[in-house]
Amino acid sequence: MPELAVEWDPPLRYRPGARERLCGIQVFYDFPWLQLFPDQRTQFRHGRVLAETTRQRCPGGLTPALLLTRRRDVDQGFAQTDEHFYCVVNIDEYTTAEGDAATAYIANHLGVGLEEVQSLQELSQLGSPEEVQALLEQHLNIEQVIAWIREDDERLERLIEVLELTGGAATVEQALDSLAGLASLEDEDLQRLLEFTIRLTNRDQRTELIRGATSDPEGRGAASQVLHERVGERIADAHRDLAAYEALLETGATETAMQAFLTQHPLLFGLEYASISPQVRGPSGSMDFILERFDGYNDLVELKGPADKIIRSPKRKAGKGVPSPHKYSLSKPLAQALAQAMAYRDRLTRHPQAAEELYGIENPRNPVVLVILGCVGDLEDHQKLVLEELNRSLHRVQVLPYDVLALRTRAALEHIAEFLSLAPAADDAVDT
Repeated sequence: MPELAVEWDPPLRYRPGARERLCGIQVFYDFPWLQLFPDQRTQFRHGRVLAETTRQRCPGGLTPALLLTRRRDVDQGFAQTDEHFYCVVNIDEYTTAEGDAATAYIANHLGVGLEEVQSLQELSQLGSPEEVQALLEQHLNIEQVIAWIREDDERLERLIEVLELTGGAATVEQALDSLAGLASLEDEDLQRLLEFTIRLTNRDQRTELIRGATSDPEGRGAASQVLHERVGERIADAHRDLAAYEALLETGATETAMQAFLTQHPLLFGLEYASISPQVRGPSGSMDFILERFDGYNDLVELKGPADKIIRSPKRKAGKGVPSPHKYSLSKPLAQALAQAMAYRDRLTRHPQAAEELYGIENPRNPVVLVILGCVGDLEDHQKLVLEELNRSLHRVQVLPYDVLALRTRAALEHIAEFLSLAPAADDAVDT
């Protein structure tokens, strides 16, 4: 789990920022998240412009982050450690700022020029729809608006978010009347509507659309048909994800980078999982991942670094036998991860009602725990045997090196392709 190397009281917690509203930035905070944000999403009012400002200012080689606090005895603004460039923000003061007041907050507290903030404000819709409309009317003509939209497809989505449905009930009624005619669309018009929807929706929004479309038997039947038709493409998607994962692993990526990648590509954990939730708070603290199985129960993932050692022992010398058993030991990261995993599982299993009622973790009893660290390719053969014996002796816990995770995923994809008589898929080139 990412850590911010600063002394802070109360201790800092971590969440990855929402991809759309907080640009996926790392977020550290010193208060119970649900105390301020009951829906659990890692986003907040005016958050995007703050995240963009921090990312824009972040020097090369450092990771941008936000430090959200309710303390009033600390200096707000930018600071940095050896690994992070972060912005300290009083969350109460910031989220209650309105429109221009939020702009002034960034300019006054963060030392960012007002002109720079206003530019970010336009891109992020800081303020109410009326304020954004007034800004556009005062400073842009229609030709400039069209040119601005053409530079970035996402801007069309942003404009619609702040401009549509501002005409009151009549506009809503007209929109609903128009939607009522979708059933009679010609195939060509339906295709145009689909392309339009794809451009204007992110992953979370499409998930909601699919949930709505599969809320009745007819929709679920249609979804099954489409999934069958798309299985070859889904396998190809998975191969591309796997190639990107292996390329990232070869670069010597950090635990933080691997965690961010796995958050977006849960298929790597296994086909038995329906969804993934990173940085979930529970009775035992913050867990790296909770994986929801298709049967509704949850498993846990404890993540360490790809470069961490797994088994420690002297190297085997040429012409010599393997080291004596008393010279083997579990690495410190592995020993710590196993102890954490046991504590997580114990507390979830002993306090299932609290986990479900207070933290929203359903069916938490006796989860399987995956401890992911190191690479088996870094082990000598006699060390690999020790790891194999360790995994055979553990109950509902598996130590899984990062490269084995890739090998396991590739084997599963090849097995599926063979079973479905699909042509072997070559991994697409990964952009660097």
